[in-house]
Amino acid sequence: MLKILITAGIAAMFTYQASASVIVSDSAPKTYVVKKGDTLWGISAIYLDKPWKWPELWKVNPSIANPHLIYPGDVLSLVWQDGSPRLIKTSTSNSDSPLQALSKVLLSPYTRTDTLIPTSDLMLAPKVISSTEGRLLITGRDQAYVDTELSMPEWEVYRPVSGFNRELGKHTASVTSLRHIASASVVAADSGRAKILFTRVHQEVRPNDILLPKLSGQDIQPFYPKPAAEGIEGKMIGHLYGQRYAGMRDVVVVDRGDVDGLSAGDTLTISEPGAVVRSQKNLAKPGEPSTTVTLPSQHIGTLMVIRTYSQFSLAILMAADKPVAADSVISSPAL
Repeated sequence: MLKILITAGIAAMFTYQASASVIVSDSAPKTYVVKKGDTLWGISAIYLDKPWKWPELWKVNPSIANPHLIYPGDVLSLVWQDGSPRLIKTSTSNSDSPLQALSKVLLSPYTRTDTLIPTSDLMLAPKVISSTEGRLLITGRDQAYVDTELSMPEWEVYRPVSGFNRELGKHTASVTSLRHIASASVVAADSGRAKILFTRVHQEVRPNDILLPKLSGQDIQPFYPKPAAEGIEGKMIGHLYGQRYAGMRDVVVVDRGDVDGLSAGDTLTISEPGAVVRSQKNLAKPGEPSTTVTLPSQHIGTLMVIRTYSQFSLAILMAADKPVAADSVISSPAL
């Protein structure tokens, strides 16, 4: 049995304004010791049927250090304030790695390297020609030629995979997804070309793979599960790497981004249009023409935004009742 409790407010660290009930499971523990490998989403799911309502449950405890962050070894307690549930940190640990919304291993490939770039930039990016021996497939710590001189010493090598479009009135915004293939260092430049040495290769490098400057290594900035702002509606326009369908924990591209008010941690629901069926109003007169009826749309999943761009965002499927096809509708969750 679930207890439905009306919340009066939220923790001061969030701008989201609560306006609906929080549902806390009877099986939710009164205390929980945070373990290594836990995520905010996972802990929220222990207490709530809708984990994106984490901001309504979490309460900052000003009497302890780092009240905004949760670390392995911290003790969390479920308390009641003015009839509303609150989860607070009652003791702290010595860990120096706060919990993320999702696993850092899952997030790193998409938050620490370039993943979507404007399609127009592909034409401008330096491209691999071949190995210095003329081989077209390059593996290991080989050297290769690039079709232009390079101004920086360290580069990342990517393969363009899938294109995505968003209609914006009279023009179309287009981006292309990239798969990280290798890392490389410049060893020489000559006659308008550069020679590079591959320092790490995840997959064989091919002609026309592109190079982008190496990003400075920065830790993933913490973000928190929360409902997307009211009124956002768009589409999940495809799997990041072009598969026809996406499933649990797959990364997808949505056609909403910074300009639409999305930010990392925002949660959106996914639905598909209802089926169109024929309806025979008068069964006693089968010769009469039938009419069509569109059934209600069906909720089929939930996704969380993990990285935003100007017009687009990357998101991870957190729940899915079935494989999710491109062009499924996304919208702010019902509160």
